[in-house]
Amino acid sequence: MSGTVFVAGMLGQPATGFGVQAADFLAALQRVSSRPVRGLDMTPRPDGRYPDRRDWPGPDDAVIIVGGGPGVALFGGCPARKIAFTVWESNRLPDDWMIPLAMADEVWTPTAWGADVLRDNGVDPARVHVVPEGVDDLLFQPHGRGLPLFDELDGFRFLHVGKAEPRKGTFELLQAFDRAFAVDEPVYLLLACHNRLLPGFDTVRFIENMALRRRRWVVPVQPLPRRRDVAALYRSCDAFVAPSWAEGWGLPALEALASGLPTAVTQFAGHSAFADAQNSLAIPFRLVPVTPEALPCFVRGDGDYGEWADPDIDGLAEVMRTMVRQRDVLRVRALRQAAAIGQRWSWTAAALRACDRIEHLLARRQAVVAAC
Repeated sequence: MSGTVFVAGMLGQPATGFGVQAADFLAALQRVSSRPVRGLDMTPRPDGRYPDRRDWPGPDDAVIIVGGGPGVALFGGCPARKIAFTVWESNRLPDDWMIPLAMADEVWTPTAWGADVLRDNGVDPARVHVVPEGVDDLLFQPHGRGLPLFDELDGFRFLHVGKAEPRKGTFELLQAFDRAFAVDEPVYLLLACHNRLLPGFDTVRFIENMALRRRRWVVPVQPLPRRRDVAALYRSCDAFVAPSWAEGWGLPALEALASGLPTAVTQFAGHSAFADAQNSLAIPFRLVPVTPEALPCFVRGDGDYGEWADPDIDGLAEVMRTMVRQRDVLRVRALRQAAAIGQRWSWTAAALRACDRIEHLLARRQAVVAAC
């Protein structure tokens, strides 16, 4: 069996969503693939340029480009089979994605919802395949240490993990939390919402600008450098909330479910792949048009930016009250679901699915070469 599988992505930025995906996917493929698997770090340099490549994949190889659709263009002159492994959060794709995606032999996305979006936007249905992402089930699980830093917080602890930006529903979450409980009710919201993409972003200042009446119950969590500390953060909390307007996948919610946390999400877009009535609480929402400034670098000449989910703030507040009132029942259910989540959505399972697709793709290439 000839041919190497390359995974290209932001391997030098493991704290970003695409960075985590590329690193965990690469490690899982290296565990299960019968072919050699190598990583290609495509993290941009400080000057904005991409690393020079001396180990360019050859005609017998496959390269999986993890990231946004335009990333495929970086491999325009590469003779290998090219696979775009991508996600997007609206049901309309940016204009500058279409030509790069047309260069890919296959386009992978982790959810059936995302696959429908690709097809509806003109990507050849024969090239679109659902290959799930995963969760590190050995790291994110109910049993293990928490973070001693939060032991002194005597009360119920909600957790939210995600960039502070409109798409994540951070503003709506803080409003709902402020409405849901009395001023002196011992319910905390741990907010891990740093935004590395905004120079000078300050989580504390972001919270202070909200002028919340329950400000002292909101605890900002600064970025944790080690993923085992992130896993411990989940285990330090009683519930997880993700009122996202849309997710391409929604890794924090999946990590919370695998950690045995009662979890509330907007069961829309990426979340719909793994969140259902058996394992999570649904945050009410309505579909509304996406505004052009809501997603970075989202340009469409026709002005149609699609739709996404607008979470209902009062409905979210009621869901949070329910999670406090029914904490024991919901915790038992969450612990019962955690093992199934970790097994079904493990990176190993995702990598095995990917290996099957890779073999189909390379077999087609060999058949074409033989016929010539």
